Amino acid sequence: MAFLGKGSKVDLQYMATEMGVEDVLGMRVFELRDAVLKSEYFDEEFCREFLNTIIEERERKEEIELHQRKRKEERELAERKRKEEIELAERKRRDRNSGKEETGRFRA
Repeated sequence: MAFLGKGSKVDLQYMATEMGVEDVLGMRVFELRDAVLKSEYFDEEFCREFLNTIIEERERKEEIELHQRKRKEERELAERKRKEEIELAERKRRDRNSGKEETGRFRA
């Protein structure tokens, strides 16, 4: 059953759990494969399609999470830039104001 080598350990754990296998968290990959093959619910065609569905769902979720992380990082970067621009503008304003005060002191 070469198709069982296609999924990750997490995929096989999910599949085995859905097939009634218990204590899957402590199993190694080869033990998971063996447990799936020995399950009373094992049907090669069904398991092949089920594993493909599990893999596709996991990859889709990972893609969505990656996109969300990128959007969050972009928002954080934009916020940092905005804060830096505000700080720079405030520094320039203070420098101009302190220059006026110094100029005013020398005239008196």
